[in-house]
Amino acid sequence: MFDIGLQELILIFVIALLVFGPKNLPQLGRSLGRAMREFKKASAEFESTIRTTTPCPTRSSTPLLPWKPQSLKLLRAKPSWPSEGPGSSTHGTAAG
Repeated sequence: MFDIGLQELILIFVIALLVFGPKNLPQLGRSLGRAMREFKKASAEFESTIRTTTPCPTRSSTPLLPWKPQSLKLLRAKPSWPSEGPGSSTHGTAAG
């Protein structure tokens, strides 16, 4: 998840030990564990609430975008309109 290696973890532990001291570190760990457990519990409760109140879309017998062999032919076909080159009369230039 965070991709923290062993060296980074040791560095974080040493910094926490220096900042909070050896007496407060176990209490800080317990508080952090409780906070994470409460967060996971609230997250799971929120997810279950969303799942129960939101109707799950059922799969219908017809797909939203039905694939037909004709569709592939249309995609590969060249356009039927005239090409707009320099000599074509479709530019709409005014005669002057």
